[in-house]
Amino acid sequence: MRNLLLTPKNAMRLTTQLAEMRGAAMKLGQILSMDTGDLLPQELADILATLRNAGYAMPDAQLQEVLADGLGPNFEKKLKGFESRPFAAASIGQVHRLSTRDGRAAVLKVQYPGVRESIDSDVDNLASLLRVSGLLPKHMDMSPLLAEAKSQLHEEADYEQEARYLNAFVRALATTSGFAATSDPLSSSSRILGMTFVPGQPIEDVAHADASSVIASRPFYSSCSWLSSFNCV
Repeated sequence: MRNLLLTPKNAMRLTTQLAEMRGAAMKLGQILSMDTGDLLPQELADILATLRNAGYAMPDAQLQEVLADGLGPNFEKKLKGFESRPFAAASIGQVHRLSTRDGRAAVLKVQYPGVRESIDSDVDNLASLLRVSGLLPKHMDMSPLLAEAKSQLHEEADYEQEARYLNAFVRALATTSGFAATSDPLSSSSRILGMTFVPGQPIEDVAHADASSVIASRPFYSSCSWLSSFNCV
């Protein structure tokens, strides 16, 4: 069963299905994609890696319903421009570009409907699939890992908490050089998060070794500073 599942063709099918399922199922696929070879062959991890930057967008009508519920009806009239087509995936949501009335570039991270409510069942279902497929050792106790995965996903689904953390980091980084801190220019709800837009690229695409080292070291040292000075990380 394991060998059958781990063919490139079947891995691509699994990736497509996880992208269509979105939410916690897609998130677990993204986690699997970061495996370094202990569980999955590298070529299959590379296929699953497409989940980090892609996902099936919610239908326009559903998007409008979520936005109206979180930001109020006719929210677009408060903006200079809004792109209804998402330009990026956000694990349990999708990201849209917009322009504020004063011309600032910003984004909205919009959570997929029903994600928060289905986290526990999605994680349990995928854990069952991994057991049946033979991807995991038969005697491996998944309970602690599943509990932690559920806890982390519930945290990630709380956009209001993320907005508070984001603002705390903005304040903490106000006098720190070398960072482009994003702020929260729009009213956020439990399922919508507004942020300033800062261009960037996936860290795995940074080929230059020196640049990769600098990018990787800054969050580490800053995290130590935030933990000691602001009690947040």
